[in-house]
Amino acid sequence: ILSILHCAFQHSFPPKRRRLASEVLHKENFPIENIIRQWNYIEQITGFDGADQHYQMFNNVRSNFYNQTTWSMGYPAATGIGSNLGGILVDIDAAVFTRPECFATPIDNKLQVAAHAYSPQVLEMAHQQKSTPKFERAKAIWKKDHGFVYISGTAAIRGEQSLEGVGIEEQTLATLENIKYLVSAENLGESGIPVTKDASYICFRVYVKRWEDMAKAREVITCRTVITLGCVFGDGTG
Repeated sequence: ILSILHCAFQHSFPPKRRRLASEVLHKENFPIENIIRQWNYIEQITGFDGADQHYQMFNNVRSNFYNQTTWSMGYPAATGIGSNLGGILVDIDAAVFTRPECFATPIDNKLQVAAHAYSPQVLEMAHQQKSTPKFERAKAIWKKDHGFVYISGTAAIRGEQSLEGVGIEEQTLATLENIKYLVSAENLGESGIPVTKDASYICFRVYVKRWEDMAKAREVITCRTVITLGCVFGDGTG
């Protein structure tokens, strides 16, 4: 029904990572537009080299890489995570469908502006360029009456603005509300997915920036959901 490719790349300089990703996808006969999900681990993601922000540098390179194709099925789901691994680690899931009843589709969220449509006002500068983060709020893989949804990195953002002046509990609740609506039957139906009830959660991977907030975030999530929970110390974005 479909072919799945899972691969990871780690390098200290984004252009080299871009070439290797292209080479592996091409070798395995996976077009670039068949990337479904990415996890992007970026050294000191919100840090700067002079006037250039690391995450914005990554977004510029990612945009150049993605410009090789048209993305008719929407961009991948993605998460950007701050790390201390050195350089960048990119983890990719890609899928090629072999039957017409199988498809992938992007999922938007009315509570949040699509990341690839962010205005310049909320972006940093890197090398005189402000490319938007090229990812969808979620990406579904579906066949007739069943499938699953990759949820992108989701934070306490409404519209395109991060919530300010609130604690970790309020941030976590806002994030859960964003996810709840994202995978609701109403929202999935508007994305062309034939469902009659809200999606069921399989697991959450939670990235917490400050270690002292870990216990509070875990408490809020376990009180609001019944899922397998993995908490990771790290700084997350898309």
